[in-house]
Amino acid sequence: MKKNKFLDFLYFLIFLIIFFASIISYYFYSKPIELICCEKNTMEKEEVKRVIKPIFRKALFLSEYKFDIDINVLKNEFKINLKENRFDDIISQNIYEIKIKSSEDIFFAKENEKVFLKISENNEFHFSKDKSSTWIILKSLDKDNIRLVLEADIENLKLDKKIYSDSVVISIESKVEIDPINLNNEGLKKLQKAKWQNEDKFYQILENVSIQRLEIEKDFINFKINDLLIYKDGRWQNAKPGEQTENYLIAKIDFLSQNKMRLSAFDIDSSKYIFSYFFEFSSDHLIKSETIKNIKKRTHSHISLVMNNQRLIVKEKDILIKSGNRYKILKKGVLLSELKGEIFFYIDKIFEEGNKSYFIGYFFNGNRDSFSMVKHQIENKTFNRRGIKND
Repeated sequence: MKKNKFLDFLYFLIFLIIFFASIISYYFYSKPIELICCEKNTMEKEEVKRVIKPIFRKALFLSEYKFDIDINVLKNEFKINLKENRFDDIISQNIYEIKIKSSEDIFFAKENEKVFLKISENNEFHFSKDKSSTWIILKSLDKDNIRLVLEADIENLKLDKKIYSDSVVISIESKVEIDPINLNNEGLKKLQKAKWQNEDKFYQILENVSIQRLEIEKDFINFKINDLLIYKDGRWQNAKPGEQTENYLIAKIDFLSQNKMRLSAFDIDSSKYIFSYFFEFSSDHLIKSETIKNIKKRTHSHISLVMNNQRLIVKEKDILIKSGNRYKILKKGVLLSELKGEIFFYIDKIFEEGNKSYFIGYFFNGNRDSFSMVKHQIENKTFNRRGIKND
């Protein structure tokens, strides 16, 4: 009998131990923040930090939803791209594109700018337009890496410090679309379909400058290496000195060789696009010199010649354009960039060498990417006003 009573007492004691252990365990795990607050005064500061960190990972403070997140998880959760500065940026400050992979949210931020976060019911990060208790800050380290700082307001814990902070280093990328295929922007589509006509040999000979020619929808645009192009009024054109271009598409040469040219273009959001153009020279581009005969000196500055069965009187620096089967001399004041024709002929110089006179000229094809130089002797006979030869 005594043995049974002893067993009953032992079972009852075990029941009480299990019961109280369950209550203590429930209290401990259901209210971890309060537990820390109660034990705060008896903990050392380092011990407080050690306990706070897992709680922060378990619940981002002031958020109504639980979110199991470790700071190192951010390395895979956030993708950061560097948006390069446009050519016309006055202030050279980097802009970063921050993308949350799980929610696919995108936000553009500057270095040291607070970017507020919120957490959805699905335990996903989202960017918040309003201030929240959790935010990230970007701090540049070098051209390839950036430090992502995650901070939270923990003032409600009544601890010594009010802001919890942790960080992780993330590799950054330069967001550039190289030779894009699918484009919605009309100006970028035109660059995509443009044809490079190589260097304008006409400009090279006449003005000793290197000018590139780009054919865009049967229109030509001429520009130098450092020239800024702007898409305005439905067409690409050269930006005027001092022109405000920040609200337009812009483009510029960033690579040039004998058979390849590359343009870098920026949209108004600073997204960068690269377009590559190739030039294959063929025999179709070659220009053959016209037969020139009966070259005679008319005055000290003018000569006469017969070309294509047409007699012409020309002087140094004259430009002749062949259209159809006739040559005509170009009038002054016409823009060279707007000239169109089948063949161009340029009288470069008339000079004397020893006792003889010569002239040098250049023939250019219609695309102005090929030329042929000619040098001819001039008959040293001039004419008086009555047309009588002077020996």
